[in-house]
Amino acid sequence: MAGHCSTRASRLTNRAVRRLLRKVDRSFCVCGPGTTDTPKDRSPAVLKRTDVAALAAKHALQRLGRPEEVAALVAFLSSDDATFITGSYQLVDGGYAAQ
Repeated sequence: MAGHCSTRASRLTNRAVRRLLRKVDRSFCVCGPGTTDTPKDRSPAVLKRTDVAALAAKHALQRLGRPEEVAALVAFLSSDDATFITGSYQLVDGGYAAQ
């Protein structure tokens, strides 16, 4: 199922790029993101402390992502430093997909 979702996201991104590039300079897709450590995710209603550690262990980096890390990628891709990057699929998951 994950492969299907990735393929579908890639196709949708490519289709969106072709349409959007007629109107804008560039387009990109930030996917995942992997499990991101937010206060909502840390609430007892969502995850227990032991679950957080187990979930972190499933990532190649052995930790959860931070919202600032996802935001930094979006900021870079939106900046003038990335003007030749378009139509790309950026996976932000701390190596979860590589496991």
